[in-house]
Amino acid sequence: MDITIKIIGAVGGIFALYKILIEIFLAKSSRRREEYDFSKKYLKDLYDDKVHIYVKEKGFLALTGQMRSVLEIKHLLEKRSPHEAIEQLALCGKEIFSFDSKLGKYCWSEKLNSKVTRKRKKWGYLALYVIFALLCFDQFFTHGIKFQSVITQVIYSISFLIIAIASLIKHENLKESEKFFELINK
Repeated sequence: MDITIKIIGAVGGIFALYKILIEIFLAKSSRRREEYDFSKKYLKDLYDDKVHIYVKEKGFLALTGQMRSVLEIKHLLEKRSPHEAIEQLALCGKEIFSFDSKLGKYCWSEKLNSKVTRKRKKWGYLALYVIFALLCFDQFFTHGIKFQSVITQVIYSISFLIIAIASLIKHENLKESEKFFELINK
């Protein structure tokens, strides 16, 4: 009797797992088809002059999660690999560069116009990350864990950890922006 219940439970579990996996793969497939249909309709609307600019920008927002101007959208879609260009753009920081609609291209911000400046900033952000990541654990290494001041040590560490993570994010944004510029200028 015990073995029969175990066998029925195992067969039921395998069947449930099979159903879950089928649902996941079929849902992905149908979602891809929906994305394809939406992309097709969106591209048709994008180049239709009768469709309002707001609708075109909102369509791009629905497609990618990013709000961009129509000129910028068309610029991205004209690239050899538009999907890769859009994905790379999403990884970049917004304050690093902007799209110049008069020139029809992306330009570095005034602060980051020089390659030397960008290189220095990248190394600076990386150095800040290392310094603040080390400071984050400094309290525990120098004083050990003391139960009277655990809360103080944790607050101290968290504050430096936040600064370290912010520095690392800025470093990565700058790196991804340089990759984006390489991709977009091919």
